[in-house]
Amino acid sequence: MSEGGDNDRDARGRFRPGHSIPGPGNPYAKRTAEVRRLLSEVVTDEDVRELIRNLLQRAKNGDTVAAKELLDRVAGKSATYDALTLELRGEEFAAKQREQESLDPFERLCRDFGVRRTDEEVGSDG
Repeated sequence: MSEGGDNDRDARGRFRPGHSIPGPGNPYAKRTAEVRRLLSEVVTDEDVRELIRNLLQRAKNGDTVAAKELLDRVAGKSATYDALTLELRGEEFAAKQREQESLDPFERLCRDFGVRRTDEEVGSDG
């Protein structure tokens, strides 16, 4: 249990907004910050440019790993197949919802059950 007792959690047991847990936090954050500081002191802008040029040359020479890394950094990481599939399925679902909303209830039933309306039914409605 935390210092604040049950008041720190909502009815579902999740921490409430703004709650802070006392503790050490990320044990590697301090070390990571130190390594970044040291790198920024040693690696110059020209060093970074040279690394980028090397990566570009490797990509041009057919190194697909280098090409992927370069493009990920320039254009952003590409969507994974799963994310793209879910996005497309979401759009398909939204399109079907829009289509359903545009149909009157009788047309919706006919479509859902695979029944075609006859010309007489269409003529008697309108």
